[in-house]
Amino acid sequence: MKSKITILIIILLLGHANSIHAQNGDAEAYNSMGAAYYELKNYPEAITCYQKALTIDPNYADAYYNMGIAYYELGNYTKAIACCQKAVKINPNHAVAYFFMGDVYYKQKNYTKAIAIYKKSVYINPTSAEVYNNMGNTYGKLGNYTEAIACYQKAIDINPTYAKAYSHMGYAYLIKKNHTKGIACLQKAVEIDPNEAAAYINMGNAYSELKNYTKAIRCYKKALDINPTDTDAYNNMGVNIHAEAYYNMGIVYDGLGNYPEARDCYQKAARFGIKEAQVWLKENGYKW
Repeated sequence: MKSKITILIIILLLGHANSIHAQNGDAEAYNSMGAAYYELKNYPEAITCYQKALTIDPNYADAYYNMGIAYYELGNYTKAIACCQKAVKINPNHAVAYFFMGDVYYKQKNYTKAIAIYKKSVYINPTSAEVYNNMGNTYGKLGNYTEAIACYQKAIDINPTYAKAYSHMGYAYLIKKNHTKGIACLQKAVEIDPNEAAAYINMGNAYSELKNYTKAIRCYKKALDINPTDTDAYNNMGVNIHAEAYYNMGIVYDGLGNYPEARDCYQKAARFGIKEAQVWLKENGYKW
């Protein structure tokens, strides 16, 4: 249904582009057509539209920004950054372009550069909880969990119902071995969003470290109950949620001496490619 609506929008915009004559109007029409093609995941055609918009209006910052997003979807991060750089050169207050550029640097694992760009974004727009959240994730990649927690807290101050920020902050506290604050944050995350599977997994890890295995298993099972068929779900660290839950639950059962349950969990984790689970199974003579 959404595709049909988007196609209709494209047809209308094509007619609009052919019928209007004002240069600014043409540029806006091509930009809108690009956005419509983007929704259809036709990124090359979207880029062509944005380029036409920029031919008409070379100072169209949003067209550069939108083209950067399309290049990102094609995996061309260099051009994505170049487009965003042109967007902010034209409009130095384009906070969203800075935000997106920070995300691209993060994707390239250039975490120091990503943080510098995120800071420019929140300087322009200090009320963006999402930027602070992503900046927290980036500080986490650098191992600076104190700054990560400070960023997550700012995100929560802006948006008190930001479940992922609570979930990420809980993880950061657990890394710092502050289980009390970590669990409290994770509980808040699932209270806001009962489908925040990563929070249940990290809570399970915390309870496992505290040797409260009953609660740990309960948390892992909660995570698996959320979209049980969505085997492509990943947490903020890029780990498959189902794989992590099964593997960690296997560790708990293994520690409790419940080897049949451990074997079953490890086998499911091994099918996701978890090497540690595969090693355990191989050493104990099991297949997966």
